Amino acid sequence: MKKLGIAVAMLAAVIVSSQAKAVMVGNPVDVEVFAQIDTTLQLTLTGATSFDFGTVNGNSTNVATAAFTVGNTGGGITETLQVKGTDSANWTCATLAQAAAPDRFALYGMFNTAIPTVVAMFIANNQIPAPAEAYKTSSITLFAGDQTGLSIANAATRNLWIGLHMPTTSTSNARQRVQININAIQP
Repeated sequence: MKKLGIAVAMLAAVIVSSQAKAVMVGNPVDVEVFAQIDTTLQLTLTGATSFDFGTVNGNSTNVATAAFTVGNTGGGITETLQVKGTDSANWTCATLAQAAAPDRFALYGMFNTAIPTVVAMFIANNQIPAPAEAYKTSSITLFAGDQTGLSIANAATRNLWIGLHMPTTSTSNARQRVQININAIQP
């Protein structure tokens, strides 16, 4: 019987000590909470999603008269924008080391409140890379006007203006379609 009493006393001590760990006594007492921010990267285009330059002369430089409004609608983090061009059916996009040539066009981009001038748009820092090249990441000098694509706060927007340097000549008179890829990364 004495052994049973010792076993019961030991069991009671184990139960009390395990409950004691879960009970906080004092004033004040502390609790812990845990959370993690949603790091989803997401962009939204509002307004125009395309622009038609119409019929323009070969070897001409043209700035779109409307901007693409790009917004950070991700999970609550800042985003930096990257840009890259694509080829069309009959023309190729110039690489960063190239200029417009026969059947080759060059794309340019600038984040700015209002339409940029031709002089401001058509500089090397604003040239959009060709599809075979890596994305070009926005910075305080790359694609930068009075806005940048660098560290855009959640729910903020930027106006992306596009410049097109037409091929010097073309073997096709068909209307060409070019896509510009805009990608978000964490700064």
